[in-house]
Amino acid sequence: MNKQLKDLLNILGADVVERAKSNLKVTQSIRYPNGKTYKRNRYASGKLYNSLTFKASVAGGKPFIKFTTKDSTTGQYADIVEFGRRPGAKPPPIDPIIEWMKVRKIRLRNSKNEFIKYSDEAQRNAAKRIAQAIGRNGTPGILYYTTALQEILDERSDAFFQYLNEAISFELDLDKRNK
Repeated sequence: MNKQLKDLLNILGADVVERAKSNLKVTQSIRYPNGKTYKRNRYASGKLYNSLTFKASVAGGKPFIKFTTKDSTTGQYADIVEFGRRPGAKPPPIDPIIEWMKVRKIRLRNSKNEFIKYSDEAQRNAAKRIAQAIGRNGTPGILYYTTALQEILDERSDAFFQYLNEAISFELDLDKRNK
């Protein structure tokens, strides 16, 4: 891979990752499978945000960029945030939900919608109910990486065409027909 193409792929990759990170922090209206719409962002602890990365390389003579995360744990979560979770799926584990509740400072309520005193048991029960609801109802994806890639490609299309114009040679070989 020549230096100009490698530089272009690295700039593109870095820009897509930065835009994807920005998309995680943007508050947006998200329509849930139950029909309700909530304003949310998908940034809580920053683990996914800080794990987003890319690798530019050549395989089979063809340049490509792989957008991924730095480890498999955040990779699994990244897929769920990107594409969502289908209704009727197995409920997620409750430990990450408990961690999310702590980061987001979720206050617990009783059946009368009154705030209740915090306890580990109350928090675990709430996390179990949240996990069951996620399993039953699913969650929508936000396409943070897909959107970032499309937006950056739209913005950078001139740079790619300029590169192609400089990298590809054209030749008309017409004089051999008359011989």
